[in-house]
Amino acid sequence: MNILRFEMNKPTEVALQSPEGVCVDGRYGPRMMFTLADGRVMYVPPIVANKIHAAGIIPGESFQLCKASVKTGQRRSVEWHLDRISPDENPPQAADALPGPAETPIEHDLRLSVEMANAKRAGLEPEPQSIAEETPSFAPPGNGHGNNGNGSGLKLVPNGSSVSVT
Repeated sequence: MNILRFEMNKPTEVALQSPEGVCVDGRYGPRMMFTLADGRVMYVPPIVANKIHAAGIIPGESFQLCKASVKTGQRRSVEWHLDRISPDENPPQAADALPGPAETPIEHDLRLSVEMANAKRAGLEPEPQSIAEETPSFAPPGNGHGNNGNGSGLKLVPNGSSVSVT
């Protein structure tokens, strides 16, 4: 089986053999497997399958997928961008859907957030893992009063729990 692997920040042209993907368990959680028109397969997060469905991509229609690295403050994340190759060959839209102004950055972020929430609600995205178990706890230096300084009478101990001190 020839698998299409996406390089970071490099758009890749693809065409689906079928618009329906198959949900499979992968190393990084659930993935959608699509068979491409050229016989290869691609594995993408469920959010990409939602984008393909929302864009109305039909079998054989060429489009570009880009796995983009995005930096927000000190944090890096991955965004998937889907672009049609030839917009004049788009399937006809509903009569009541009028072309509007371009999507603003905040509208884009909101739409992505809603898509991720819907995917999580459908059980397609893994829940974020808590880092609380990985964070080492410690006992603060004593202040001579046998408590933590706020009058609660509790003292943190190395295993992360608190002990009442009187």
